[in-house]
Amino acid sequence: MSDRTRWMSSDVAAEILGVPLITFRRAMERAARRRPDGSVEARVDGVHGRKFGRRWRVRLDQTWLEPNRDAR
Repeated sequence: MSDRTRWMSSDVAAEILGVPLITFRRAMERAARRRPDGSVEARVDGVHGRKFGRRWRVRLDQTWLEPNRDAR
């Protein structure tokens, strides 16, 4: 399984993205849309979230997971 298909908690995703958890959760809630099957999903700038109960499970596009090659 690749990192792209691995679902993670919102806590882990926020840490990888370097944003406060509350900011991350609010962004997901603002982008949330109910799908025809009843599920709730959000897509924001390469971040795909799906709500399971009260918690978000998140996948990050590969670009978020690659080390920043410009940083030295």
